[in-house]
Amino acid sequence: MASAFDERLRALRDEGRKLLVCYLPLGDPALGDRVDRAGELLRCGADVLELGMPCREPALDGRVVAESMGRALGEGSGGDPYEDIERIRSAYPHSALQVMTYWELVVETGVETFAERVAASGADAVLCPNAPEDERGQLAACLQRKGLALLDFVRLDSSADELARISKRAEGYAFMQAVHGKTGVAAHGESDRVGANIARMRSFGSSIPHCAGFGISRPEDVARYISVGADGVIIGSALLLAMLDGNVERFLTPIREELDRGRIAK
Repeated sequence: MASAFDERLRALRDEGRKLLVCYLPLGDPALGDRVDRAGELLRCGADVLELGMPCREPALDGRVVAESMGRALGEGSGGDPYEDIERIRSAYPHSALQVMTYWELVVETGVETFAERVAASGADAVLCPNAPEDERGQLAACLQRKGLALLDFVRLDSSADELARISKRAEGYAFMQAVHGKTGVAAHGESDRVGANIARMRSFGSSIPHCAGFGISRPEDVARYISVGADGVIIGSALLLAMLDGNVERFLTPIREELDRGRIAK
């Protein structure tokens, strides 16, 4: 049964809109009020807010995001991330809110308790990129009972068997890893491989949006991924730097414009 999050993103894709998923760290005191930050991202064209839960060992995140998580977990941090989500949901009741977390935090909290807290906070979906395959099902079931989607992280080097398995269960949108290793700004990704993975997933029946993430920081990056079949992009480290520098609108406006050109091209 499709979640409300799943249906919302499918509708946007069916309209031809290319999705902009914006990463917003929770609890980082350097970002000021997270509700204000959320509003800023939405006004600049974000379709989904990827709300990052702070984690002590963010295995897939590079320096920029890891330092943000360190600030969130440090003395005098920005408070409870679940409360951040509740406040953002209250301020923007119709926006798509997705939690990004790591398996270690889910286990530390307890799978059932984690699902309950995320649902109670008002989020629509969860991405847990390092969830073990043999334990992922428990989290998916707990979230499904709460009406939440569990998104898939598709590694750049995924095998055909992995792509087939993911394609059969995927909901919301698929996070297509575009760079080997960790998140960051410098790398420009492997668009041909991402395009091949998207094509393979579609051949296996995947009909959800496929969004490229990792190393995307320029309109040129966006254009490359749209040209190989991506339905949108996820912006993280580069956006976080823009937030810290106070130039979010200047950074995101050309990104949104390039995505909208992709819509026209379709």
